[in-house]
Amino acid sequence: DADAMRVGAIGAFLPYVSASAGYSRIPTESFSVAGQTFSSPSDNYTLGTSASLPLFAGFRNVAGLDRSDASRSAARARFDRASEGIGLAAAQAFLDVLKAAALLDVAQKNVERSREQLERVSVLLEVGSVPPVDLYRQRGQLGSDRLEALNARDATENARNTLNIALGLSVGDRRPLVAIDVDRLRLDTTAPAEFDELIARALRQRRDLRAADEDVRGAEAGLRVSRSGYWPSADLTGNYNWNGSEPPGGLDDLRQGDSYSVGVSMSVPIFDRLATRSSVQRSEAELVYRRAFRRNLERELMREVASAHLAVENARERVELSRANLTAAEEELRLAEERYTVGAGTLLERNVASLSWRSAETNRVAALYDLLYARIALSATLGDPIDTKGGND
Repeated sequence: DADAMRVGAIGAFLPYVSASAGYSRIPTESFSVAGQTFSSPSDNYTLGTSASLPLFAGFRNVAGLDRSDASRSAARARFDRASEGIGLAAAQAFLDVLKAAALLDVAQKNVERSREQLERVSVLLEVGSVPPVDLYRQRGQLGSDRLEALNARDATENARNTLNIALGLSVGDRRPLVAIDVDRLRLDTTAPAEFDELIARALRQRRDLRAADEDVRGAEAGLRVSRSGYWPSADLTGNYNWNGSEPPGGLDDLRQGDSYSVGVSMSVPIFDRLATRSSVQRSEAELVYRRAFRRNLERELMREVASAHLAVENARERVELSRANLTAAEEELRLAEERYTVGAGTLLERNVASLSWRSAETNRVAALYDLLYARIALSATLGDPIDTKGGND
């Protein structure tokens, strides 16, 4: 649509040319026979062509070309921004698959721990160190952990299906994905001065803001188009006509009975029933709206950058806390297993410690992928290219 508008704007600078041809039979001769009047028809052939070239249109054509250029630039910027949104959604679906696979790995490790603990309980039961009820408890715990692993596997499959749909692949496609080492993510924070630079970068790069700027430019050009109705217009015109009783047989015949004219016509608006004034008022209202929309979009952009930056900082802090909690949970589990082995602790204490470890490891993995996605979302908010590594090596 924007390209079609530009073609029309360019056409306003070009001449208009038309051609015509006609044929008619006219009764030109009359005579009387026995008191009755008769007429004989006469053939008449006409050829003609006319052309007009705008010399001055009150800057309407120039402003129309500017408006079409702005419209096309705005359309391209919106298309690019929409493509970025699609890329961000695909990146999120991709990370969801990796996150679900990592959580599945945690669940499988927990099942392996429970299986090893079941073997340990069986050995301790044989030597009489633990009561028989511990064996049944551990079997129940193993079944519960296996159920959690099945749920994690289902979540991984569903995430992969969602990714395939987002990428336009078949649901059953299971080609290998490139893994990301989230444990190597940097945990550096952003200084206030750097945050101001993020705002400035977003204002420079965001394509939807660029589209809004082009809309303002297009509205300004539209106002100039409307105001052109107050200006006079001038056209260079030319006409050629030929008339004969027989079709022309060549150039010599065309030279006989032809006529032509060349001139300049000018039109001065005096009163157009307020049509120009109405058009100008509508264009002024459109310009006010576009400028207000652009200002609101800039404020919304700054809010999005602040929100995305805050999400990164919160995710970074969650990673630090989850790593500390995992270290404590690992130590708690180690001590609980040692205490249970020597008979100083209960199986319930050990299983509670195992549950704490699984929760801490799950939180750590989730926090790392959340941090990675938060950084990708921040880049998208700034108008940077999508990088699934989150800016890390």
